[in-house]
Amino acid sequence: MISPCRSSCSRAHHQPIRNRAYALVRKDGARFEGRTDGDGFVTLQQGMTLEGLVLEWLEHGDPA
Repeated sequence: MISPCRSSCSRAHHQPIRNRAYALVRKDGARFEGRTDGDGFVTLQQGMTLEGLVLEWLEHGDPA
């Protein structure tokens, strides 16, 4: 189930990382793949918190 909870991703100079494929990996190994939206946000599943998550970028090169 998808929750409205979102977290933003940005580069060091505070520009959003837009339309970039990613995977969120929990401590238990569960993996959730998605793509940042036009504002650089990722959507978290219901009950998911950022604590203990690893964010992996799935594409090479600069984000859009």
